[in-house]
Amino acid sequence: MQVINSQDTADFIDPDYFQKGTGAVLHHLAKVSALLGAITLLGMALMSTISISGRVLFSQPLPGDFELAQLLSAVAVALFLPYCHVQRAHIFVDFFTLKAPKQFRQSLDACAQLLMSLLAALLSWRLAAGLISARAAQETTPILGFPIWIAFIALVLAFLLLSICAFYAAFAQSIAIYKNLRPKQVEQNL
Repeated sequence: MQVINSQDTADFIDPDYFQKGTGAVLHHLAKVSALLGAITLLGMALMSTISISGRVLFSQPLPGDFELAQLLSAVAVALFLPYCHVQRAHIFVDFFTLKAPKQFRQSLDACAQLLMSLLAALLSWRLAAGLISARAAQETTPILGFPIWIAFIALVLAFLLLSICAFYAAFAQSIAIYKNLRPKQVEQNL
């Protein structure tokens, strides 16, 4: 098992495909998503600090803090995923492909990108169905009465962005493979 960093991506594709054109827009959106995830995480940490302090100092914690912690942690993780994918910060298990030809590894990577895109799209679709269901049922948290569907909005958008980023990466990977497989044109001096 190996963690691929930006220097190692040259073996797969042009590591700058998220730095130009559509890729740059997706990279920016992924950064914004990660920033929102960080703000969510900081808000959760502040809420936990206030609740623990209230419990210790006044024997009065924030009511429903664990409900919000559950929702906010799910939202924070989902918001970090697109940026993690754009940065290629996932763990790659390359035990079986270590000695495989470069083009095979590139093709396998493109397939993995496409699979990630499809799975993220599936999760986004099912989360959207959950959002509609939770809103229709007016589902709320037990203690605070906070509408659960509000958290689903961030989850749907985060997984949708992840799906788009992964599809773009699969597309860029496929183009790079195609360019590498094309026969080279040789100019002849007459």
